[in-house]
Amino acid sequence: MRRGALSERKSERRAEISAALEAQELPAALAQRMAFQFVFKFRDDELGDHAVWRAAGGILRQETARLRHHVGLGDRQIIKVLPKLSARQVEEFLGELTAADRRIARTIFDAAIEAARPVETGRRYLAEYSAVAQQLHAIDPSVARTLANACFKAGAPRRKAMEHFKRFAKLLKKFEDNVAFARLLAKAAFRAPDPFKAAEEIIAGYHAVVAGLTQSGVDPQIARTLAGSSRFRGLFRKAAH
Repeated sequence: MRRGALSERKSERRAEISAALEAQELPAALAQRMAFQFVFKFRDDELGDHAVWRAAGGILRQETARLRHHVGLGDRQIIKVLPKLSARQVEEFLGELTAADRRIARTIFDAAIEAARPVETGRRYLAEYSAVAQQLHAIDPSVARTLANACFKAGAPRRKAMEHFKRFAKLLKKFEDNVAFARLLAKAAFRAPDPFKAAEEIIAGYHAVVAGLTQSGVDPQIARTLAGSSRFRGLFRKAAH
């Protein structure tokens, strides 16, 4: 039997428990996940009967309502987090993230609940985000937040989001002596379907424009300033190809 697979008996019990939980007005996906947790973690003689499952369903229904109405979570988030944390733990966790930085708290929370250990993962994401945000502060305090949102909401796996965030931040840091271009790069790249590819094209174009201007006798500093202005944005992609 492969790891994580259930025996025939446990599969039957899972189906019974899931049906009992769903009858208590829980989302089907949540009922199934909770039923799997029960049969995976407990022995058959510890699982109880329909009365126990109905009671558990009632508690979970209350927890779901609390998360939906008091915390503002959607069903997708509830289904992800409730098998891992209680409603009280979710409120405390989100409160901790909000107290640290309310503007990025929900983004980090949404990414962290994908992990097996949401609280530990969320704290790590927050610490890593804060370190990078401090580095990017000289460019624009809002860039780090915009960058983090873009990375966590991209199509790549969540576990790669922070890696992408750091990679992009490192790219922007190369232009901290040209804040105008760094901002232009961030805004233009974030709007593209593939931010990293767009950034690489923009940077290649930027360097080509700078080279062209300096070869024409323009002072290098002035060339970088001109190439970093929004007026030259249209030249970036042309110069990159």
